[in-house]
Amino acid sequence: MTASRAEVCVVACAEAWRGDGELLASPIGLIPTIAARLARATFEPDLLLSDGEAYLTQGTWAIGDKPPVVEGWIPYRAVFDVLWSGRRHIMMVPSQIDRYGNANISAIGDYDRPRRQLVGVRGAPGNTVNHPTSYWVPRHAPRSFVASVDMVSGVGYDRAAAAGPALPALVYPTSLPFLFALAVAATFAPGILGIAGVSFTGALLFAYLIAGLALMHFIARARAAWLLWLVYTALILFGPYAAIALTVTGLIEPLLGLKRRLGASHPPSST
Repeated sequence: MTASRAEVCVVACAEAWRGDGELLASPIGLIPTIAARLARATFEPDLLLSDGEAYLTQGTWAIGDKPPVVEGWIPYRAVFDVLWSGRRHIMMVPSQIDRYGNANISAIGDYDRPRRQLVGVRGAPGNTVNHPTSYWVPRHAPRSFVASVDMVSGVGYDRAAAAGPALPALVYPTSLPFLFALAVAATFAPGILGIAGVSFTGALLFAYLIAGLALMHFIARARAAWLLWLVYTALILFGPYAAIALTVTGLIEPLLGLKRRLGASHPPSST
């Protein structure tokens, strides 16, 4: 039996979701949609699929038909909670894409006076920043694979590297607790050494405050989106006390390995 080109493309796209587990698959376009349903029907049974509107569904159904079983409700607003938590994997269809994965779905030509207006950036920036994003390019042509996209809708590896890591990814060197202990000890010394010790202790305490805040962002992204509302409300209402609690959290995190214990099974990434 000989497979058609379309069938090969479907299988190739389906492979993008291999290993994802319980993530929301969001395919854009005919081939990616068939591919996502194939992936769940075969090697990724835990994938979540919607009917394209507001329902999570079970089973496999043909394009244009209604899904056999509705298993959940996912209104548009709820998609954003799933999106920023990293538990989603979308497959988009870019009009342009470069070697670094920067994608354009917005406009062709000069930004101020484009030759063609497309759909706009839509959710591409948030997708590429928050969760796995794959691309299906049906037409392999110089107009699709370009040296530089006319407008960056989806962020590529070069721009992501230039922007630096997100706050949840913040990790300090393992030697920092030792330096902190030295700084605290130096505060008891007389003269310039004591002044330097106080300065370094204050700076490192602030660093651990940021580390505690980064941990809260990490836990919120992985497990409890509501946690950030609680944290920032506490900072507004109980500023110094909340800051002390975050600083202590940042200090003990390396000892307890909280990121490892509370992290998501599928951390956000871009593919």
